Amino acid sequence: MKCTHGRRWGSLDEESLFYLRARGIGHEQAARWLIHAFASDIIDRVTVEPLREALEAALLEQLPREARG
Repeated sequence: MKCTHGRRWGSLDEESLFYLRARGIGHEQAARWLIHAFASDIIDRVTVEPLREALEAALLEQLPREARG
């Protein structure tokens, strides 16, 4: 399974950013959505329920409300 929301080495996928920006979403908002999607893909793989819930809570604390989808 490969995450297609962004590149592994830290920069966001320009094609994904373009797609969102072409639909009227600002650059900062688009970047936040992509970061949230990427992190959520990873967190969803955690099989230990309490750990997954803690990671989800930590992610939501770090991202502004509008990035949460």
